[in-house]
Amino acid sequence: MFQGWENFFMLCGTAAATLIGLLFVVITLGTNLAPSQAAPGVHVFVTPTLAHFSGVLFVTLIVLAPWGSQWAAASVLSLSGLASLSHAIWVL
Repeated sequence: MFQGWENFFMLCGTAAATLIGLLFVVITLGTNLAPSQAAPGVHVFVTPTLAHFSGVLFVTLIVLAPWGSQWAAASVLSLSGLASLSHAIWVL
């Protein structure tokens, strides 16, 4: 039932741990610069960084998943692209 999913779960766990570690380092370094003034700047920097890293992780996991057909993966990636485009337009 779960044949072909070994690489998917391995990459998912590794990438999620790396993302959490990277954000922890960025937040730690950012707040140690000037604790009273850095908190709003770190919050403004970390939120889009987390969103972009999560988006890349999502696309990578969709491509790596062993889908039954390519149409399922293509439709999920298309919906993800449309959601990202609408978010970018909303932000602008």
